[in-house]
This record gives sequence, structure tokens and C-alpha cells, in this order.
Amino acid sequence: MHARNPQQEEVPATRAILAMTENIDWNVGRLLEHLDKLHLAENTIVVYFSDNGPQTWRWNGEMKGKKGSTDEGGVRAPFLIRWPGHINGGLRIPQIAGAIDLLPTLTDLAQVPVISTKPLDGVSLKPLLQQTAKDWPDRMIFSEWVGKTSVRTQHYRLDMANALFDMDADPQQDHNVAAQHPDEAARLTKAMADWRSELLAKARTTALSPSATPSFPSPNFLRVTRKVMAASSAVRERRIAPISPTGPIPKIVSLGMSMWRPPGNMKR
Repeated sequence: MHARNPQQEEVPATRAILAMTENIDWNVGRLLEHLDKLHLAENTIVVYFSDNGPQTWRWNGEMKGKKGSTDEGGVRAPFLIRWPGHINGGLRIPQIAGAIDLLPTLTDLAQVPVISTKPLDGVSLKPLLQQTAKDWPDRMIFSEWVGKTSVRTQHYRLDMANALFDMDADPQQDHNVAAQHPDEAARLTKAMADWRSELLAKARTTALSPSATPSFPSPNFLRVTRKVMAASSAVRERRIAPISPTGPIPKIVSLGMSMWRPPGNMKR
């Protein structure tokens, strides 16, 4: 299994990625086994997901694009969630979703109220995960990267050049069907323009606002950060025992696609 255009692929980079994947699989297994050992599996929500497509050209399910593009291969990512006794194992959910759904989903599952007054674009996936959804409406998920925007519905993707693709019949995005479905192409083109006008204009205004000027962390913040990182390192090296979580609210574990480590300058 190689990149759609094998000439673009750097085999040593692919080998490195496959080795990293094997390492991640092994460490995820260690984590799940330890949750079982501590009898915390049924009180812990484990989430495994990535943030974007591959960084190098390699096999990507024949999808178009990689990291940095807003095509399917650039934004689609694996997402797995485990909560024994609450989410059935082996369940496959065909409805589209995005990282914007994580906050409302996890707070809903954990029965934690969202106290923010700001509007959320994400929705809780709890009805899908627990198979209680009777009717799930179609939705639009927008992706933006350095001026490149696309919008995805359950059936279609409109890319940055306003080309329309039938993602059910053509997940590789090989055939532009905008001419065959002009109404759908027009609807998504307008939706994408409205989204850019509303969201990106506000983002630019906020970025230029004097009140939004970032400040450097205070010395006290850095001292606390170093203490937290040192404690985390001690737990990983088993120099101190981790605190076992208690209480009825499920604990949430997030696994990224790369292992976190403190920056080198923080070790001082």
C-alpha cells in the first residue's frame, strides 16, 4: 500500500511512520491493560484520535491530499472511543463528525455542564455512541487552512476551487460533479462564502484587537509548569505512584498521534 502517486513517496519516511504506529499501538495497549489492573476501565473514557491527514505522501486510503490541504485526505482522521459498559465495542458510526464535537460529547457523557456562554458549532455525539439517535440531521463541517476552505456534508465535499465531489461514490475525489448537481454546488458554495465572511472576519478583527495582544507567561506560571512537568515525568518513570481517580464522573483520557515530551529548554 503506497501513495496514490508512488513517485511522491519517501520510503524511509513511511518506514519511520509505520514504526511510530507500532510504538503507539504498544503503548495504547499498556494504558488499557493498566486501566484494567486498576479496575478503572468502566469509569474511564478513552479517546484515540488524530488532528489531520498524513504529513508525508504515503498510503492514505486512496484519499486525495495530505496535511496542509482541505481535501478529504488532509482533514479526515481516525477517531476511536472506548467506555466499557456504556459504548458497545465494535460499533462503527457512519455519520460525519469533527474535533469540534469533542467538548459537547465528552461533557455530555460525563454529565458535566458546559458553563461557557459562547456558541458551539459542535454537537454531542452521545446519541450516536449509545445508539439512541432516532433521526440524525445532515450537517456541514467546514475546514480552513491558510486561506483554503472546504465544506463536507454526509454526501458531498465542496473543495477550495468550488469543485463538488460525491464522497459516497467517489471518496478519492477524482470526479467533479458540480455540473450534474448545480443546486447542491450552489448551496454549498454560498454556505462556504457565508462561513468565511462570518467566522474569518471575526477572527481577523480579534487578532488585530489590542485587547487580544498575547502576553508572555509570568515567572510564577513557568515555575508551576515546571513542577507539573517534573511530577508527570516522575509518574512516567514510576518514581512516584499516580493518584488513582475516584468519584462517579468518568475520567477522560486523550491519546494523540505522537508521544508528548517537554521541550528541551524546560528541563532546566
